[in-house]
Formats: sequence, structure tokens, C-alpha cells
Amino acid sequence: MKVLQSVFVFLMFAGVASGFGEPKNSKIEITSAPAGDQLEFTFKISANAGHTVTFEAPWKLEVKNHDGLAFASSTFNKDNMDEALPGYKVKTNAKPTKQNGEFEYSLVSFICTSDKTTCYREVHKGKHPWAMAK
Repeated sequence: MKVLQSVFVFLMFAGVASGFGEPKNSKIEITSAPAGDQLEFTFKISANAGHTVTFEAPWKLEVKNHDGLAFASSTFNKDNMDEALPGYKVKTNAKPTKQNGEFEYSLVSFICTSDKTTCYREVHKGKHPWAMAK
């Protein structure tokens, strides 16, 4: 009986864990533009049809493994975001030491149904390539 209970508990947690994954209610768009001899990246979140972005929760952006790029900080919170985007604009604080590369990112956003009856914490993760204009 104990083995059966253990298997049931494992299956319950496996089912809950599989509920996490790719965001289903929003999309991310990452662009870059020259800013003098530096680069500025824009991380924009778009809610899917029937949904809306909410700022009533703690958004967070982390940029990691950004070899060749220097940022004043690699973690940005809700106070650093641009609600008009909605998302973040992040500028390097020095000229890149390479002509191209990629970085990893994780952006936590919050999306609600249009009637705001249900809200979702969505985590966009991935790698983004970058290059200096020639």
C-alpha cells in the first residue's frame, strides 16, 4: 500500500511540474540597436489575444553568459522596466569586446485574461544572438 501511495504522490508532482514550461499567454520579442559604440537591447512582451499585461506583480529580467558585452547590472527588476513597451531596454555600458555572440536571458512577466479573472506568471527563457553593425 505504501508503494502505491508513493507512486501516486510521484505522479501528482510530475503532473504539476509538467504544467510549467513555455509561456502560453504571451510572446517575447528581443531586438538590438546600435547606441554609439554600444548596443541597446529591447525585451518586449506581447499578450496573446484575450489577455493583457499586468504590472501588479514583480517582473524581473536576468541576462547571463554575455561574453563580449558589459552591463552595469545583469539583473533588472520592476523598477527598471519600461511599461510603455511593455518590457525592458538594456544598454551595454562599454563597447563590446567581440563582434558577435549570444547571451542567455530569463524574463518573468505577468499576464491576465482581459477580464482580469485569471493571471499567469510567465517565464520567457532562451538565448539571443547579437552582432555589432559593420
